[in-house]
Amino acid sequence: MEAEPASADPIPQAATPVPTPPPSLAETIQRVRPAIVRIESFESSGSGVIIETSGQTAIVLTNFQVIEDGDPIYVTANDSKRYSATIRGTDPARDLAVLNICCGTFRPIDIAGPADVEQGSGVFSMCYPISLAGSATLTRGIMSATRYDTARLSEVIQSDAAINPGNSGGPMLLPSGEIIGINTFKYETSLSGRPVEGLGFAISAKTIKEQLSELKSGSYRVLPTPTPVPTIVPTPVPTATPVVIYDFGNSRFPATSTNLSLSNSPLKITGAIKTVGDVDTFVFQGDHWRNIRLQRKLSFAWLHCDCDRSSQNGPLYHVPINATGHR
Repeated sequence: MEAEPASADPIPQAATPVPTPPPSLAETIQRVRPAIVRIESFESSGSGVIIETSGQTAIVLTNFQVIEDGDPIYVTANDSKRYSATIRGTDPARDLAVLNICCGTFRPIDIAGPADVEQGSGVFSMCYPISLAGSATLTRGIMSATRYDTARLSEVIQSDAAINPGNSGGPMLLPSGEIIGINTFKYETSLSGRPVEGLGFAISAKTIKEQLSELKSGSYRVLPTPTPVPTIVPTPVPTATPVVIYDFGNSRFPATSTNLSLSNSPLKITGAIKTVGDVDTFVFQGDHWRNIRLQRKLSFAWLHCDCDRSSQNGPLYHVPINATGHR
């Protein structure tokens, strides 16, 4: 009887990798909370975030507007311990500043890369609005758009996450816990004064990364001095001297006359004719002269009149004037 052939061992199948689920928002909040800081200076308060640590020291990123009042500056980390802070670098134009704090155990947060920022991504902020006591406040929204703000020389991220006084300097975060911006300002009304909602802006991670090296090196930038704009002093408008013309006949006077008077012209002018606007109506002696008007052309003032009640246009008189408008 023949022996049956031994069966081959089955080839083991590779296990299908199971993707690691992303952390929940609650887990992310617990992880980043120690890096969110409250900042208080002489007359203002705001928020900030720890971005680097070295031993027992840490670098805090915030808005310049939060610390511009100067010393003393205090930073409360992890809603517990308060530290005295020193300014390491400032950039008022972009509304950024970095501080040093020491000495303790600190936990930083990473700054996101450009590829991580997508329109429609969920975002949240953790800040200390209106100096409320206790832990940092969470607000949520979406990344609405990115724009370039010429006033701040920065790329900014627009979001509908609520921004309130005290949120300035605090981080705008991705669900992964990375920083995509520093909350800076919001619009409350349109140019026409109508109320608007959901228009908050943060200085983007892109701009932060571009400026961070210089800020950490101890750069204290100042706002550029605006170019003085000369004050325009309006030229006083001379008070027009009333012009009265009397009727001494219907014949024309010579166009070359420069001194109109009874002796050389049938018309007599009292006062100076300087511009077209000086005189709108001439008053004549005799009611058959009416509706006289002045029109300046080149070096002459042209007098038009209705000399006959039955005619729309009467004789034309030329009154020579010099370059400055005087006759």
